[in-house]
Amino acid sequence: MHRLAALADPLINEDDTCVLALSLVNIALETMSDVDSLSVHHPRLLTILQNDICRNLLRLSTSADLNILGLALRVIF
Repeated sequence: MHRLAALADPLINEDDTCVLALSLVNIALETMSDVDSLSVHHPRLLTILQNDICRNLLRLSTSADLNILGLALRVIF
């Protein structure tokens, strides 16, 4: 997940890379069976979600590209 968070950084990567990273983050979050136990069983993963991915989602949500904006909102909600 740390690698996906780095790929979703719009300051470092191009739009195509961010789209791929957002799609993969969305798939990973949708396939998680029990999000509530994430803090107990995988605290490092929760830290990555709370810090790196949230920061990049905020940056991506200001994009003028509607595809990126839509993917960012899909991951957020």
